[in-house]
Amino acid sequence: MALALVLGKLSPEATKGLLQEGLAAREKYFRDLAEPSGVTVRGYYFAEGGEWDVVVLVETPEGAEAQAVASTFSVQSTGMYTSYRILRLFAPAEVDAALADTIQLRRPGS
Repeated sequence: MALALVLGKLSPEATKGLLQEGLAAREKYFRDLAEPSGVTVRGYYFAEGGEWDVVVLVETPEGAEAQAVASTFSVQSTGMYTSYRILRLFAPAEVDAALADTIQLRRPGS
């Protein structure tokens, strides 16, 4: 499974709708959409005073990159967010293993 951090800045219209719908109801809505497709929602948060309004920690099936791209386009087309990012997260052991298999380049002139 792949761990990802999803960050979103709500549009003014989405913020109005969220306040009418309720924040807990929105979390439930998101979980109900994500979990049947194999995505585990580890945390769903609202942030105060920063660049992002919504912060979600999800675990997705390995190899679901195309699905993530499609989801990004789908979310952006709603106008719900003015800004939206997905950051793939890696455990230290995953990075150590990848470093063991990297090509060692030399700096020009060395």
